[in-house]
Amino acid sequence: MSIGKEDIKLKLIDIVKDILEDEELELDTTKSLIDDYDLDSLDLLDLTFNIEEEFGTKIGGNELSANTSNTLKEDDMTDENGNISNLALAELKKNIPEIPPEKIKYGLRQNDIPRLLNIDVFTRLVFDKLNK
Repeated sequence: MSIGKEDIKLKLIDIVKDILEDEELELDTTKSLIDDYDLDSLDLLDLTFNIEEEFGTKIGGNELSANTSNTLKEDDMTDENGNISNLALAELKKNIPEIPPEKIKYGLRQNDIPRLLNIDVFTRLVFDKLNK
């Protein structure tokens, strides 16, 4: 059974509305779940749990990092200041294209990445996993 991206997106919107306890909210799937809709880290865990329950697939933290293709060595991920390196930023832009490129800039740290996540990112990840 194949499920389309639009069906996945609609279901994810419903899941986020349930988490926010606001069924009337009009969600913009390109907006940050944390910065624009005030989800916290526990809410994101709840979202990933619901994705696993609904779609039978798991979204792991490694899929939401700057090194999603595992091509970078650990030393290449960050610079001496703890910022994501330019090499890793380029990898992040390539591997998570749903995040606007202007938000992926020098000064970003690995723990900042969840702030960039939106429903469109999760839609593609679920779609890709279901259609492997």
